[in-house]
Amino acid sequence: MRNFINQINILPNKIHQIYQLGKNILFLSFLFFIVCCKEKPNREESFSRMEIRSLLKEATRQQDTMMNPKTADSLIDRALGKAILKEDSLMVVTSYIAALQNKDPEKININDGKLLLKEALSYAEKINQPELAAKANFAMCEFLLKKNQPQEAALILGIATNAQSSDKESEILRLLIQSKINQQQNETFEQLKSLLDAQYIATDIENDSLRYLSLQLLSDFYFDEGNYEKSLEYSQKIKEIVVSHTPIDSVKWYYTEVNRLSVFVKTMDNEIVYKLASKINNFGKRKNIPKLCSFAQSSLRSYFIEKKDFHRLKIWYDKYPEELKILQQNNPSLFYRLKAYIAEENKKPDSAQVYFEMAGQNIENENPYFLYNYYLRKSELEERQNLKGAAINDLETAYYYCQQTKLYKEQIDLGTKIINYHDLNGNKEEANYFLRKLNNSNTNYIEMLK
Repeated sequence: MRNFINQINILPNKIHQIYQLGKNILFLSFLFFIVCCKEKPNREESFSRMEIRSLLKEATRQQDTMMNPKTADSLIDRALGKAILKEDSLMVVTSYIAALQNKDPEKININDGKLLLKEALSYAEKINQPELAAKANFAMCEFLLKKNQPQEAALILGIATNAQSSDKESEILRLLIQSKINQQQNETFEQLKSLLDAQYIATDIENDSLRYLSLQLLSDFYFDEGNYEKSLEYSQKIKEIVVSHTPIDSVKWYYTEVNRLSVFVKTMDNEIVYKLASKINNFGKRKNIPKLCSFAQSSLRSYFIEKKDFHRLKIWYDKYPEELKILQQNNPSLFYRLKAYIAEENKKPDSAQVYFEMAGQNIENENPYFLYNYYLRKSELEERQNLKGAAINDLETAYYYCQQTKLYKEQIDLGTKIINYHDLNGNKEEANYFLRKLNNSNTNYIEMLK
């Protein structure tokens, strides 16, 4: 009886404990519900950003690797649209920067570019991200340089420099952009200084990606100067970075081989050029890297044309007719020049002349180097057809455009050939005129080799 009464007395306490436990469980469930509600938007935001970044990454690949600017533009537009729809300021500014970096510059005028920059800076300020504002200004500089507007790029770079943080990576990027501005303004010494400073800082902070980039631009600098030995030296330093990482990035390895190939085309006269170009082209096709194939084929074309090996040029395009169709669409001037060489190989000299004239009519780039190259090759064709008057006229035109480049050795070779022609034909006044110009080229060439 006592036990029963004791159990009755304990029962209210048990009920109270169960009640308290129920309250605690209910409260914890409520807290869990609130946390889940708070975390859900974060998860959605994370997924949304992942999707936008994926679109922008693919846009870069389409532009840089696949050489497909239309697809790149479409992907950037989709990313920007999603970012605006989600009201995600970070992704909006990131998308605007991507638009300046990777959209087809032929489809965007300078005013459109300025609007993109304005929007990017506005969103960067809204979320208090000065680093993103600096990136936007850097992207605008690159955009203006694609438009051949170095003075405007220099103004934007000055603004970015004053506003940017003092971190060394930003300083390297600033120096690399400065070097490109110097290049377009023909400030050779300043260009080299900026590149060397960038390379030294990148080495000091052990940033291999920026070191790789600065070394690549240094190799390009010496290649453009005609100092092929120095260009190859910097290419070798790039290769050392690639092999220092395991496993070795095979794509980067083959891009370093492209650097070597470009130099070999200028300096070698043997089968190494053909074998290396074929090896790079085959790898590019196997891995579906059109840009790598394009580099290899460009070097191979230069090699065939330089050696007047139009037989193998014809065989190559008989083997890869689709490459000729791509050139017809993307570079009609070069397409018609190749058609001229193939016609010449097929013993059709009149057709070769017509195709070369068509190539001249389709030159879209006013770059002096392209014009020099066109008139040089046209002169060579006329010389092979024994059209001496036309050949020397076009050779002089080639020399005129060559003088607007830093190809001092080529200037010497052309000038010497022109002087010899006028000497043989008794044109002393013309010979003396080109001799004076040749002396300037000799001086510049000696300075370059120092």
